[in-house]
Amino acid sequence: MEGVQLPSIFNKRINLGIHQEDYEAFGELFKTYNIPIYPSQDEIKNHYLNLSSDYELKDSLKQGSFGVVSKLEHIGFGFLVAVKQIEYREDMDKTINEEIAILENLKHKNIVKCFGHHKNKNYFIFLEYHEKSIADRYRDEKPFTETECIAIVKRLLKALKYLHSKGIIHRDLKGANILLNNKNKPIIIDFGLSYKLPTQGSQFPSRGIGTKGWQAPELLRYESKCGKPVDIWGLGCVIIEMLKKKNPHGNQESDYNKPPPYPENIKMGVNLKNFLDRCLQINPSERATIDELLNHAWITNKDGDSVVWYESTTGYNIPEWLIRNVLQ
Repeated sequence: MEGVQLPSIFNKRINLGIHQEDYEAFGELFKTYNIPIYPSQDEIKNHYLNLSSDYELKDSLKQGSFGVVSKLEHIGFGFLVAVKQIEYREDMDKTINEEIAILENLKHKNIVKCFGHHKNKNYFIFLEYHEKSIADRYRDEKPFTETECIAIVKRLLKALKYLHSKGIIHRDLKGANILLNNKNKPIIIDFGLSYKLPTQGSQFPSRGIGTKGWQAPELLRYESKCGKPVDIWGLGCVIIEMLKKKNPHGNQESDYNKPPPYPENIKMGVNLKNFLDRCLQINPSERATIDELLNHAWITNKDGDSVVWYESTTGYNIPEWLIRNVLQ
């Protein structure tokens, strides 16, 4: 496939889940390349039809400024794994290793799972795969309803609470960086611009980090001290993006003196408008905390858990262990 070359050890096919006996025979090889063992032996006996888990390289998903994301397909079951290839650059080595360290230490159902990484000339990061992002959804289909937004935002808040409890700020929340899994729940991806605070409560210099249209005012102003409220602003922008089906600021440049314009194509309820107001305060110290937003009337007065958008994207009868350990 043009633009993507897996290490020769994989020969376009990679074993990500292996039987225990295979691991004992080839354990050192798989340890070297940080390939995890799953499922367990009991799960294999109950749910595995074929004791080999071969994956074939498929096609590119997207080309970014830091590399290419492609997908691998399981030959037996048909489920997919994403591989992020990042070209090695000496000046980016520290940043890439920080991203890998963050990914491999995160365990939350609404944050992308990392199955391991490999490095030779380039970096290869193996991640769970989901077909659509929030941005894909609104480009291909009708805008999100308010009820759908509540279902997504509730889970994003819980994921952000988990990240912030570990001192990690995402710094690039946007629809393209939030996937929807086969249960229609959000999965935060792309931690390339994320930052781990040295200590809880500390801050970071902005350096203009983020994506135009979603950046918080303090990032646009290149302030010397920024913190967790950056992600609260990003969340507010994602809500507007879902409702407007486009960049929160439309075709205009972000303005650090005012929030993005609210949607004009829908009737916004009082609770939704107040929720956005709490997220999109120009002064970061005046933005709501995650706990305040989780207890906000817009979140608590509606039940978003029943929202269902898509059936399984693979069309395969996926084993129980995969649904439990990979897709949830």
